Amino acid sequence: MPWELDFLHFLNDFLVNDFLSGFLGIFTILGDMGAIWIILGIILTISKKYRKAGILCILSVLLVSGLFNDLILKPLVARPRPYAVDPTLTFPLNFFLPEGTSLLGFGELPGKNSFASGHTCSSFAAATAIFIYSRKLGIASFVVAILVAFSRLYFQVHYPTDVIAGLAIGVVLTIGLYYLLKLIVKLYLKRKNKASLNN
Repeated sequence: MPWELDFLHFLNDFLVNDFLSGFLGIFTILGDMGAIWIILGIILTISKKYRKAGILCILSVLLVSGLFNDLILKPLVARPRPYAVDPTLTFPLNFFLPEGTSLLGFGELPGKNSFASGHTCSSFAAATAIFIYSRKLGIASFVVAILVAFSRLYFQVHYPTDVIAGLAIGVVLTIGLYYLLKLIVKLYLKRKNKASLNN
């Protein structure tokens, strides 16, 4: 949509500066492949108090973002990146490393498919998972998720609707995953109790 490119040009013309590039660059790299959220999820599982939050965090990043968004939705929609559509958006090409030149893909120019934002999806999926079990940790996670999402617009690697969709997918499907897992556990325990009674 034309307004989306206009918005990215607005950011480029009035907001881009060295401080913000360095600050938001940290968050955009932290969001690469959802790695920071998986690491956080693993750390949370160490504590009995936050174990369920950690498990749901890891599963949401892997299933909602990794499987559904990145492996199914992105190739299906196949929306090109903004800088591939508008050659005047050169900022991403100057900031990110060329493909294949970084350690494990961190800090590289992202792949060709834009919709929906994987960084945003994984970040909001993880933040939602954590928020379900801990309001304080969840709010802090949402602040980080917002910064990650905005960084994708700032660096012009996503359209606004990519980020909005990533946010919605991450939140809605993680809530759905939470209730699905609750149902599975409930049915498992019911079956287990029934089997023990029969014995």
